[in-house]
Amino acid sequence: MVSLSSVRMGDGGKYIGSALVGLCLLFGLTSCTPLREFDLQRHNHRPKARMGRNASATVLTYFSGRDLGKHSYHLGGAEENGIVYTCGAGHLDMAHVRKAMDWTAYLASKTYQVILKKETEFSFLGNEPARYYVRLTYPPVWEIMPTHEVKAIAREVAIDIGAYLTYTSTTLHEIFSWYDFSITIVFSEFSSAFSWEDNMSNLLGCMIGSQALRQGPDFNASATRVLCEELERLDIQPMSVAKNASKEVEGQWYTGKLFLGDLIQRHFDIGADGFVEACTVDIPECEGCMPAPFPVPTLAPVLKQGVLVELEIKPYFAKDKILTAAYPDHSKRKRRITPAHFPAIIQSIVRDAEERGYAYID
Repeated sequence: MVSLSSVRMGDGGKYIGSALVGLCLLFGLTSCTPLREFDLQRHNHRPKARMGRNASATVLTYFSGRDLGKHSYHLGGAEENGIVYTCGAGHLDMAHVRKAMDWTAYLASKTYQVILKKETEFSFLGNEPARYYVRLTYPPVWEIMPTHEVKAIAREVAIDIGAYLTYTSTTLHEIFSWYDFSITIVFSEFSSAFSWEDNMSNLLGCMIGSQALRQGPDFNASATRVLCEELERLDIQPMSVAKNASKEVEGQWYTGKLFLGDLIQRHFDIGADGFVEACTVDIPECEGCMPAPFPVPTLAPVLKQGVLVELEIKPYFAKDKILTAAYPDHSKRKRRITPAHFPAIIQSIVRDAEERGYAYID
């Protein structure tokens, strides 16, 4: 099966990224991995919270290496959730990766139950103040297909939708953070909005979660295994290298020695062109590595199965700023947005970043 990261090629085993990386996972091709039932009951409740970190070499940042413990959807477990560094994807926040993995499982399970009941609408709340409204239109041929075939397609469709909804939700969380959202109500998350490891961490989590769901009914075991395999393919580095890579960009990407002062470089690449490019640091351990853009989850494979998905989002936080950016023509302004509005919102944020004097990648 093709890795979702990169493949070793050429003399010296250097990494050469592939733009087709992860397409088997992303598009749910049944020839890539065996299709198995996933346990709906274990993922009926919202995933647990995890504390994310900035990839700055400051006192509140915990760095990790290859030993990341066992993944646990539920409370407890023995996870390591620090900042790691990979040659193929740069810094990764394992809390973000794991949250995206679990939300992919949760929303896939939720979608699967909706499809089995032949319901056409459902909604959910993410980790940010917004409600997501999902409408489903099923192909007429399902009415005459054997039940086991419909269920098999439904599982594939649900996993793809779960990954798409999760990546959409994590992207909106970063947008909210830029507008001073705070999950604790006390401290604004602006200082961590669109940090250089966030988008890639979120995306990787969606992809790993999708693959884990397709590999077996025990999500925790599959997630632990797939996470380890993919980080190895991305050439994960020891803890010391992860910290040194952060020190290399001190003063260029962030300020502050003991505590984070400010992220002076932001990463606004959310995959509007279909791919996200990682922010990597030029370090000797990764010499010769050429990371490729990572494909973002889309609804294309779902539509290929004849299922039409329509998504609308009602923001409750920074509503005026978000709706103004999404609908420049005030006469056409609506109360909800769709992921198609994200590029316009990001461009508004980019203009704000320029006025504040930030460097950025978009």
